[in-house]
Amino acid sequence: MRLFWKLFCSMVIITALVCSLGGYFLIDQQFRASLDREVSALYEENDLLRYTLARELALQPIDGEAALSQLVSSISITTGRGAVAFRISDETGRSAAVKGSIPVDAAPLTAQLGEGQRGWEVVRVEERVFLHAASPLSLSGGTLYLENRREVTSLFSARQEQYQNFFYLMLALTAIVGALSLAVASVILRPLARLSAATKRMAAGELDQRVRVDSSDELGRLSEDFNAMAARLKEQVQELKDAARAAGHQPLICSSYRTWGKQAQLFEAKTQFYLDQGYAESEAEVQAAAWVARPGTSEHQAGLAVDIVDTAYQLLDKAQEGRPVQQWLMAHCAEYGFILRYPTGKSDLTGVNYEPWHYRYVGQKAAREIMDQGLCLEEYLAA
Repeated sequence: MRLFWKLFCSMVIITALVCSLGGYFLIDQQFRASLDREVSALYEENDLLRYTLARELALQPIDGEAALSQLVSSISITTGRGAVAFRISDETGRSAAVKGSIPVDAAPLTAQLGEGQRGWEVVRVEERVFLHAASPLSLSGGTLYLENRREVTSLFSARQEQYQNFFYLMLALTAIVGALSLAVASVILRPLARLSAATKRMAAGELDQRVRVDSSDELGRLSEDFNAMAARLKEQVQELKDAARAAGHQPLICSSYRTWGKQAQLFEAKTQFYLDQGYAESEAEVQAAAWVARPGTSEHQAGLAVDIVDTAYQLLDKAQEGRPVQQWLMAHCAEYGFILRYPTGKSDLTGVNYEPWHYRYVGQKAAREIMDQGLCLEEYLAA
């Protein structure tokens, strides 16, 4: 179930991310297209100004800045946005003549222009945004620069507003889709929740657990398989107990399913035991892991293993090996689908010390082959 929710949340986040990136990309592309149109209009105005100035200069040559300023003041060009403001500056950015308001410093742009090259830039002046263009203008006194500007504050504000609106839209859609998906998933996964709960109870020793089969889909077939497995396991565990008792023994299952918390508690206690013996922390954990599996790796957590002891002797130590119950179990456990999981002399392969009380269910066929050949599970799986 946790895996499902991790996958579910990951998919919702990935979907939201992809949609968000796509939306922001479209908004940015729309903005860039609008900005390109503004730049084209800016250059067209600059070209029109150059043409008008060239025509006036051809008719009326000028001599000095006063005459240039008078000429500039006499030129008036109007577009759909009103009168076009422009300025003529020298190579240092100093204004020689101006018509209208140009609240932009010329030097940063003109200093970057090469010979005969024109250019533009975006300039922010307080809360206003301007496109600023400059192109070289050759006069008898040297090279000057013709500048003009277009205000695009509304264009940048519109982009910011679109970003914000899209963000809130995606936030709302993600919440709605997440809530709807959660509601649908809770209904669809209800059989899986029942199956998970029944599995934990069965692993804890309640072998009478069964789940209701509501459908013929994958979950329904999984539920049927669980019921069949549970019935078979109950039958074989009961047969094992009955046979042992018939032979005069009293087996006791002292440990079966363990929660993560229980396994962590056991591992920490064993680690502390070795710390008290003077081991370093890393070595203490290694020594502990040879007796108690680390949380998340224990067969008890998976519900696959049981610890069986003699009712008259319940200590989990090597002395269990000599108890009549263990002698009988080692000889007959395979007949009921169980194996001695950690046999003697196999710790290099299993990573766990000899445990004459730890049995795992693998099914009758595999159990017989493993026990008859004196193998551990790792050897059997590698064969």
